[in-house]
Amino acid sequence: MLKRQTAPALTSARPARALGLLAALCLGACGGKDPATGAGDVGQADADAGAGAPLPGFTSALPSPYVKPAWAAEGWRPKRVPLLDSAVRRRGLREVRGLVHVHTAYSHDACDDKPFDEKGVINSPCVEDFRRDLCAVSHDYVFLTDHPTHFGDHPFPDVLHYDKSRGDALLERDGVMLGNRMACGEGRSVLLLPGTEGGMMPVGLNGHIEDPALRKKAYGGDNQAARDLLVAQGARILAQHTEDWTAVQLTEPGWSGFEMYNLHANMMAKMKEAALLIPVLIEPSETMEPDLILLALLTLDPRYDKTWAQVARSGIRRVTTMGTDCHRNTFTLLLSDKERVDSYRRMMIWFSNHLLIAPEPDGSYDDRHLESALDARRLFGVFEVFGHAEGFDARIESGTGASAAVVEIGGEVSAASQPTLYADTPRVAFAKPGAEAPLIRSVVLRADAEGWTEVASGDGRVSLPLSEPGAYRVEVRIVPRHLRTLLGSKASLADVEFPWVLANAFYVVP
Repeated sequence: MLKRQTAPALTSARPARALGLLAALCLGACGGKDPATGAGDVGQADADAGAGAPLPGFTSALPSPYVKPAWAAEGWRPKRVPLLDSAVRRRGLREVRGLVHVHTAYSHDACDDKPFDEKGVINSPCVEDFRRDLCAVSHDYVFLTDHPTHFGDHPFPDVLHYDKSRGDALLERDGVMLGNRMACGEGRSVLLLPGTEGGMMPVGLNGHIEDPALRKKAYGGDNQAARDLLVAQGARILAQHTEDWTAVQLTEPGWSGFEMYNLHANMMAKMKEAALLIPVLIEPSETMEPDLILLALLTLDPRYDKTWAQVARSGIRRVTTMGTDCHRNTFTLLLSDKERVDSYRRMMIWFSNHLLIAPEPDGSYDDRHLESALDARRLFGVFEVFGHAEGFDARIESGTGASAAVVEIGGEVSAASQPTLYADTPRVAFAKPGAEAPLIRSVVLRADAEGWTEVASGDGRVSLPLSEPGAYRVEVRIVPRHLRTLLGSKASLADVEFPWVLANAFYVVP
C-alpha cells in the first residue's frame, strides 16, 4: 500500500488564486461531454556502463533493452528518454513502448477547447505541439483516441496527422489507410494508429465506418450493436475510465480490454493531495523538478483493482492498459522550465504501455504486430516518471525436458504442468552515478473477490509455484529515493512507496 500524504493547510498570501488553480485542475481534468454523442469524457490529466551500481539482489538475465544514450554518464532525470533497442529480443519478442488513450486537435475538448476556429481551420500551434512533443518522448507507437467530434467528422488521412512534406509515411493495406508513420527526424518515426473515445474506446480502426449514420451509432454507442460494428471495422474495443464500468459489463462479448490506470481518475481520487500542487504552481522559489509536479497524486485506484480482479477471476481474458488521456486543455500556466503544466510532452513521459511483439525477421512491425500483442495481453505498463525499468521480466515456466515451456505475460497455463511464476526485479536504467539508491521490490498478486492479494514479494528474482488455479499478476513498487534532490519542498515523497510497473495477468487453469 502507498503511504498516504496529508495535505497541508493553504498558507499562501494568495489563497484566492490558489483555490482558483485547484478548481481549474479538477474541472479541466474532467473534460466535457462530446456535443455530438453525449458521451462523457474523458478528460485530461493528462547492466550498462552508464547504468549505475546494480541494486542488491538484481538478477535479471535479460539484455538491456535500451540504447546507451549520450547522457548516460550524467545519469537519468525525467526529461531524458532512452530509446529502446530494436535489435534486442526476449525469447524472440521485441519490446516496444507507447501510449493508449491520446487526444489531439480532432477532439472537441482538446487544445484549450479550441481545436478548430469558427471557419473550421485546425489549431495549427496545438498540432505542432503534439508533433514536436511526441517525437521528444521517443515512443514507438500511439493508439489515438480522439472524440467523435471532430474525429468522426474528418476524413483519413487528416485524422492521422499525415504530412507527406515532413516525411510521414502512410500505412496502407488493400486500399485502406491504417496508420501514419510520423517522421521525427534522424531516421526515427512513431506509428500513429486511429481510434476514438465516445461511448467506448475502439482502437486500431481500419478507416472510418463508411455509412455516416452507422458511424455515429458505433462511435457514440456503448452496447453490443456498437461493438459489433466496431469489431467489423477491425477495432480492438477498450473500456475507458474503468470506474464507469462493472465487471459484468466488461465480460460481455466484443470487448478486448479496459484500463488498469487512468490519470484523470487518479487525480479525482486524490483531491486532498491536489492541494500539494498549489505552492508549486504559485511560488517562484519552488525548486521541484517540473516534470514531477503530479507525483503527490499518483496512486492505484481500488475501484480499478477490484474490477480488474473480478474480471480476471471470471475466466474471461481481457488486456489491461494505462491511459494517458492527454488533451492539452487544462493549464496554460508556465512552470519554471517555461513549458505549460499540461504540455503533451509532460503528460506523455509519465508512463507508457510496453508491448512484447513478434516482429518480422528484420525487426519491423505494423498495426498487426501491435494488435496481436494486445490480443495476447503481452503488455506491462511502466511509470517512467520514476525512471526506465531495465531488467524487468515476468514469465511462467512449466514442464521439464521436452515438455518444458515458457508462458509470457498475459498467457495461460495448466496447473497440472507444475508451473512456477518468475519475476525479475528491475533497476532504474542509467541511474545517476552516486545518487541515493531507490528501494525496489516485485510483488506477485492473486485475484480474489475483493481485489488482489499479495502472495509473494522480493527484491531480486521472485519465484512462486502455482499449484492453485486462478489469475496472478506481477507489480513492481519503488521508493524513489533517487529523486530526493529533484523534489524541492516535497522531498518527503522520496520516502513513499509508489507503483512502478503493472503487468497484465497470467491465468492458471485446472
